[in-house]
Amino acid sequence: MADVMSYGGDGAGDPLQQSPHRLESYCESGISQGINLEKVWQANGKRLLPTAFDNVEHKIQLIENNVKYFMCLVGNQVRFTVPPCYPSWTEVPEEQRTRLHSIIESYFDLQGDRSPNEYRAVYTAIDRLAADRIEITNSRSTKNKANRCKAKYPSVQGLKSFSGTRYDEWDPETHQWPGIVESFWTFYTF
Repeated sequence: MADVMSYGGDGAGDPLQQSPHRLESYCESGISQGINLEKVWQANGKRLLPTAFDNVEHKIQLIENNVKYFMCLVGNQVRFTVPPCYPSWTEVPEEQRTRLHSIIESYFDLQGDRSPNEYRAVYTAIDRLAADRIEITNSRSTKNKANRCKAKYPSVQGLKSFSGTRYDEWDPETHQWPGIVESFWTFYTF
């Protein structure tokens, strides 16, 4: 298990607490949040990061060093700026697509010395990446919905995990954890 530090209570200067039941997830890492992209961009003097594209099987693909930052930025921006009510990228309004393109243009040099046809192909590739992200998200949502329907008992726990709540109920005086049955009733009964 990874040791992850977290703030206690209300976060107003409370000391860090270490939870042995909390695993570090991909979402908490810097690349997922775009922190590493910001560092690379600042190290580059806040100039646009260079991009190189290759025409593979009539599809433009980003190559070289900045691929992971580019892909992460597109995925994060689609996830955070496009509402989940759109079943496909073609149904996303043009102003939201334009906003995605402008955010990408603020970090990456997409024009370079490309011809107008190559420049349009780059935006087609960005749109393809965004469409893939929406398709993946919708696929996960459909699977999660089906799995929630299979549950015999609906969960009423909220956002905190089962093991996280059990950790909070640890009794330091008796050095005992709450029983699993008691925890089950706490989570699954109204």
